[in-house]
Amino acid sequence: MNGSAKDFDIFCQVLEKVNSISLTKWDDKKDFSGNDIISEAIDIYEFLTTTRYPLQSDDLDTLFSECKENKNLVIAENFYLPPLEFDKEFVPLLSINYNFRVDPPEFQFRLGMYRICEEPILIIRGFGFRFEKHYNSNHDYYHAQFTRIPEPGIECESPTWIAEHIPCIVLPANNPVSLLMSILISLYGHHVGAEFASMNIDGKYKEPLKYIIRD
Repeated sequence: MNGSAKDFDIFCQVLEKVNSISLTKWDDKKDFSGNDIISEAIDIYEFLTTTRYPLQSDDLDTLFSECKENKNLVIAENFYLPPLEFDKEFVPLLSINYNFRVDPPEFQFRLGMYRICEEPILIIRGFGFRFEKHYNSNHDYYHAQFTRIPEPGIECESPTWIAEHIPCIVLPANNPVSLLMSILISLYGHHVGAEFASMNIDGKYKEPLKYIIRD
C-alpha cells in the first residue's frame, strides 16, 4: 500500500471512530464530560438533522468503499461532530474534500459552527474555518483560516467582515490524519487524547496528541 492509500485508510478509521462517538453523544444528549447538552444545541441539531440526516456507520462504509475506487472522498453538510463542552450553543459540522488521485493529494476540511438566534425572528447563524495546506504558495504548510461561509449548502447568516486569508494559523500536522486530529483537539482538548492515543496506528498520525499529553 503506497503512502497516499495508507493515509486514506487510516483517515477512514479515525473518521469512523469520530462518527461513532458523535452519534452516541448526540443520542445520549451528553458532552465528553458527561454533562447534559443545553437546549439551544439540541434545538439547532434537531433543526439541521431534519434535512441533513447524520451519517450512519453503513453510510460511511459505502462511501469509503466507493472512494477506494475513485480515490476521492467528498462529505458535505452532514458529518456532525460531538457536542461541545464550551460555547455549548453551537453545533459543529465537518465537511471534507479529499482527493488522492493526484500527487500530492489535495484536501480541504471545513468546520462549520452553527447556532439559532431569535432577534426578532428565528434565524440560523454560522461561521467557519478551513483546514488545509496550499502547495506552491506562501502558505505551503498545514494551517487553519476563518471562512465567512462554512458550507455553501446550509443557509445561514454569516458575518461578512471576517478576514478569510489571514491569519493562517500553523498546525502540528504532517498528513491528512494528523490534520483531522488537530481539528478535534481544537474542539475537545484532552478528551481526544483519551479516545485516540490507544489507536494502533503509526506515530506520525498521532503527532498533535503529544502537545496535549499531561506530565
